[in-house]
Amino acid sequence: MAVNIEALINCLGKIYQEIFGEGLIHYKTKLSGFPGDEVICLEMVKEGGLASYSEGMNLI
Repeated sequence: MAVNIEALINCLGKIYQEIFGEGLIHYKTKLSGFPGDEVICLEMVKEGGLASYSEGMNLI
């Protein structure tokens, strides 16, 4: 599975659901983190990437 990094960079500031809805993230895995964490993550192991989201669910 390939991830379009340029398109993800252009999505900085968008929420996870918007990015998922555009088909840029193909993972059905939920974001991981603990209650109260300022940043939650989506590990993309096969692609060797990590997407981090701020508390407001914006891509950072």
